[in-house]
Amino acid sequence: MQSIEVLRDFDEKTFTEIMGVIKAAYADGMDAGDESYIRGKLENEKNINVIFRHGDRVVGYLMATPHNDAYEELKDDDPLLVEDAERYYVNFVQILPEYRKGRGLLKMVGKMFDEAREQFGSNKFSWHCRTVNGLSSVIQRFFKGMPRTVRHIESWKYTKNEPYDYIEATHYKRAGKV
Repeated sequence: MQSIEVLRDFDEKTFTEIMGVIKAAYADGMDAGDESYIRGKLENEKNINVIFRHGDRVVGYLMATPHNDAYEELKDDDPLLVEDAERYYVNFVQILPEYRKGRGLLKMVGKMFDEAREQFGSNKFSWHCRTVNGLSSVIQRFFKGMPRTVRHIESWKYTKNEPYDYIEATHYKRAGKV
């Protein structure tokens, strides 16, 4: 059985499983941060942490932070990034390879949308999306018909300098959709 949930508290088992998902991201060529960075993100009540479980095992993790917090971390890496206090930034999303089929990613993103709207009054999002694995295309299709901006970045240092798209979008909940 699979489930998607917002993580409000975590124990060491859950943290260890999240770090396993993070290590899979390293294998995919992403720099996702070390244990102290991830622990800090999990402990910060302004952040949105969503996990994807298969049974009782964490197999996916999504972290979103207030955009301005991300701005402070990334402004030197993306000089075109601007502050926006009304927006949430998707800092990290990863699903273990054997669980990537299906709608897990879209369900995690949908849960993040709901949490941002209900807890923080936000429906505006931003993130730097990989292009080589198709993530940017998936996210752009998801926002079809909604306000969005896409800016291509030829080389993003957090994934061995591969191309990325920076996406800003506003999410409008659609009946019956994630």
